[in-house]
Parts: sequence; C-alpha cells; structure tokens
Amino acid sequence: MDIAYGTLTDLIKRIDRNRNNRIDAYEGRVVGAVGNDNGIAGTRETADAIVAGRAQIRDFTLDQPDADEVARGLANGDAWVSKDDLHISDRARARIDGLAGGAADNRISAKELAAALSRGGLALARDGLYLSDEASGYRPEPPPVNRPEPPPVNRPEPPPVNRPAPPPVNRPEPPPVDRPEPPEVREPRYYWQPTYPIILPTERREIPRIPLPPRPEGARKVDPGEVSADPFELLAASGRLRTRRMFLWFIPYHPKIGAGEARAALQAGQQVYVGSGGFWGSKRPITEAGQLDSYVAEERARKLADLQQAENRAAESRLSAWRESDIQNRQSQLPPFNSVYDMVRLNLNNLIVSECPAQFNRNLITALNIFNQPATRREIARKWHENPDMTTSEFNRMANSVETRKVSELYWDARHQGDWGTYLGTNPVPGLRYPDTQEDVDYNAAVIRRVAVELPLLLNSAVLD
Repeated sequence: MDIAYGTLTDLIKRIDRNRNNRIDAYEGRVVGAVGNDNGIAGTRETADAIVAGRAQIRDFTLDQPDADEVARGLANGDAWVSKDDLHISDRARARIDGLAGGAADNRISAKELAAALSRGGLALARDGLYLSDEASGYRPEPPPVNRPEPPPVNRPEPPPVNRPAPPPVNRPEPPPVDRPEPPEVREPRYYWQPTYPIILPTERREIPRIPLPPRPEGARKVDPGEVSADPFELLAASGRLRTRRMFLWFIPYHPKIGAGEARAALQAGQQVYVGSGGFWGSKRPITEAGQLDSYVAEERARKLADLQQAENRAAESRLSAWRESDIQNRQSQLPPFNSVYDMVRLNLNNLIVSECPAQFNRNLITALNIFNQPATRREIARKWHENPDMTTSEFNRMANSVETRKVSELYWDARHQGDWGTYLGTNPVPGLRYPDTQEDVDYNAAVIRRVAVELPLLLNSAVLD
C-alpha cells in the first residue's frame, strides 16, 4: 500500500536535516520530475512528486532521534512494522532484518527500521522502501491510457484426454556417503556501513560579525545603612529571640517570638531569651532592652554579609544568562563543515576503505559526525564568544583545534555495559562490528585507534585559511 501523504511529508522534512526547506545533495538524491513553476524543488514539491509517482529519494539518511520518531509512527503504536504498515522490498527487508541487535526472524521491528533509516542506502518511493541500487532502473510512471476492453471471445473447451499413468519404476537408493562437513565460516555483524559516497563541494564562507550584547551590570555593593540597627528586629530576623521554656512531648524548648512580642514582654517585666541560633543551643535570659545592644554589631555584620552574597549571586546569574544567550546565538550561525575544510583534500580516492561489502571514506564520515555533534558545536561557539572579533581564518583554525582534539580522544569501550546497538549508534566512526567475539573487539579497537591517529593529521592539512 502507498505511504500516507502526512507520513511522507513528515519523513521528507526530517530528511532535510539543515531545515532549508529543500533536499540538498548530501542529504539525499531526488530522482525524477520535481519542482514548482519557479523551478524550486522544495520539500513540499518533492512530497507531491513522490505521491504522484514522478520521483524517488535515494541514499538518504536521518538523524537517530528523527529515525526513531519516524519508525515509531510507521509502526502505528506497536513495536513491529508489518507489511500493512509499510511496503518494504524483499532485498531491503533482508538488509534491515537483524539491525540494531535484533534477531533475524523475517520480521521488521521499529528499532531495526530506525537503525536502517539512520544507516542509509535506502530509496523512498510512493509505495514504500527499496534499496538504492534496487531502484536504479526507476522511470516515472506514464499517464494512464484508457483503452476499450476487447470483446470476450467464447471458445469451446477441448475434450478431456485420458492418458494411462506410466508404470512405477523402482530404483535402488544409492548408498549413503559420509563426507565431513566443512567448517562454518563466521560472518561478522557490522553495525553501519555507508553504501553511498559523500559529495560535498568546498564552499568557504566568511563568518558573520556578531557583536556581543550589552554586558549586564555587576554586583551592587550593599550600603551598611540598608541594615537596621534595631537589636529587636535584627535578632528576630535571625530567629534568636525566644520566649520562656515550654515542653513538647516532654521535650523542653523555647519558641521563637517576633520583635514586637519581645518588646511587649520586656515592658511587662517578663524575661525573653537570646539563643545561639540552633534548636538545642544555649539560651541567655534578658530582662532589659539594653542587654541586647551587645548583639547589634555581630548581627548587623551577618545581615550585611547575607545581603552582599545575595547581590553577588544575582550578578553571577545575570552574567551566566548573558553568556549562554550569546553562545546559543552563535551556535545557530556556525558555518558548515565544507566551509572549514577543503573537501577535495578529504575526498581523495586513497582514503576509501573497503569493508565487506561496502566502500566508504571512514575518515570523512567520522569528521562530519564529530563536527555535527551538539557538544562540538557548543564548544566552537563558546570559543567564538570568548573572541568575537576573530577573522574567518582564525575561526577555521580554532574549529579545527576543537575537532582534532575530539578525534584524538576517540577510543573503544570494551567494557561497555548495556545495549551495544545504542553504543555503536553514538560512536562517530562507521563500519564497526558488534563485539560478538574477541576478534571483533580487537578489530574495533584497531579501527578507532587508526582513525584517532591519522584523521587529525589529515584535518590539519585540509583546514581552509
């Protein structure tokens, strides 16, 4: 069955990862007749063309959160994507079955479909998903031709022919031959192997000049005159004024009282008490108001320190919000990867690796994945915030220093506890294996170690000045 228009429109919008309302070359290949009267092939025009059967999208990929959301929507509320939910070709079904650590049970789960959508190599057509190489012979559907049906022809059925059955032949069965079974050849399970080249032209852009917003005011120095000199108010505010001893479930204690209650009690000739501040601390009896003057200096200093600390915290909060706002603004305006690096230098043929059965540029894909990680983009934006007047060359070198440092810190966590599909999905290096055996673990460690050593040198040579 054909994909619903709403589901198809949502999927194409998620393929548009840079949210520019069209499918760029590195996001997917649109094949067929797409475009409006102005010749613009936007996401809406692409969806209309696919629904009409005039176009396909091949070699697209989704970010993992988008892939999970689309897969859950196609599964219609359960964990499985049935043939009624989505048509998937036999070859594509064989490729998807067993991804993300799932069992090869000839059923497609939402988790396996999400892994396939983030892995790539699929083609999206009106009636479902295919492999990209499977859809290479695609042609737009011709317009329907209404031809009249020919008149029915009534032909007489031929008479039945009764032929005698041949006599049974009893042939002796050959003797059994005991041949040793060949050893089983283990095929490693790869998590993700790109099946398409990354074609991204070099496009150096000047970074925008973003001035810093006005810096917030610093902490105000609290005037000592703002602190009251009344000993009753000072001691009551700190909870040190207490009344006579009472009992709570046989436990003696002195309840707190306010400044007015303390004045009234002393004027009536009753005793009040000044505590040390705690529930169990000592309580000094007071019979005259003059006895409270010895506490004024201590309480005023404490109150002044509290007010100044509150002012300092408010100033720090304003400064932190100002800094965070500018970093987020710069993060949303970072130039793309192909504006920082020379793509011709990163796309050399001798950088292509061959892993059964795929061929891909592991270094380039790793660099792209790390550059697009939120933590990397935030660190670049933070350094740009610290030096907002840097030139484009200085910015590119700074971004390259962040990128190469993160690449050099890559490693394989052989003691990871949890779902290996999730761990491999967050690892930026493509073509890693599920750690089924020690050989697979050694392979992953060697691949990541080689990338961490070679890729920083390659990026340093390809950064644009």
